[in-house]
Amino acid sequence: MTQVVTELVTAWEVFSADLIAFTIHAVEAVVVALVAIVIARLLRQRVAAGLLRARADPHVATLASNAVLVGVYALAATLIVSLLGGNWTSAVTILSAGTVALTLALQDVLRGFVAGVYLLLERPFAIGDRIKVRDVEGTVEAIDLRTTVLRGEGAGVVVVPNATVFAEILTNRSLGHLTRTTARISKLPAGSADPLPAIEEAVSRLPGLVGAPRLDEVTADEDGLAVAVSVAHAPDAEIAPALAARLRERFPAAAVSVVRSPA
Repeated sequence: MTQVVTELVTAWEVFSADLIAFTIHAVEAVVVALVAIVIARLLRQRVAAGLLRARADPHVATLASNAVLVGVYALAATLIVSLLGGNWTSAVTILSAGTVALTLALQDVLRGFVAGVYLLLERPFAIGDRIKVRDVEGTVEAIDLRTTVLRGEGAGVVVVPNATVFAEILTNRSLGHLTRTTARISKLPAGSADPLPAIEEAVSRLPGLVGAPRLDEVTADEDGLAVAVSVAHAPDAEIAPALAARLRERFPAAAVSVVRSPA
């Protein structure tokens, strides 16, 4: 009887020690997760704002900020698994095998993704440009990570894989035949959200506009946030007055100035 009681007491002590250790590690894992969320969001905002101030393409800024977010979360997940006593040898083996299998299965998708990143970084054409790839010609309506959307002469829309755009000879018929008008908007609230969606909404369907507005610069000073955004149009289209009027209507508390310059 005494031996049974001793074994029960020993088992309880071991169980209690394991439970306390697990609870401590679980609390540490929750703290790591919360800290990772805060750091990831801060880094994402900083990277996006820094790239926009450096006049990077908004799509590139979004891509880079999301990559930072995923990287921080992956690092946090690694630390959490370690805290909870994961077997890293097995995990790395499974992850390596899964990565190889996934790469082989999605190689066409990944090829298009890499080509899309290249197009966003190099920008051989922009939204609103008229380009020709192989036997397809049309006006660029969208540049996504995997595809480029062209609108032809009729009402049809052609979706071209970025891998094809990347590998084929491309003719940009709009290069050098457009003029850009730049609007500078200052004294925006420093804590305001990304102003580009509001600007796009304000200038949508503006007569003579070619493509979407482009965010060229974002700065902050004691007066608040200041942005420079440009729009492309034909050289004979005078859109500055209408552009200024729409932006002043959308941002009544801001200062707006418009300058026309070559594309």
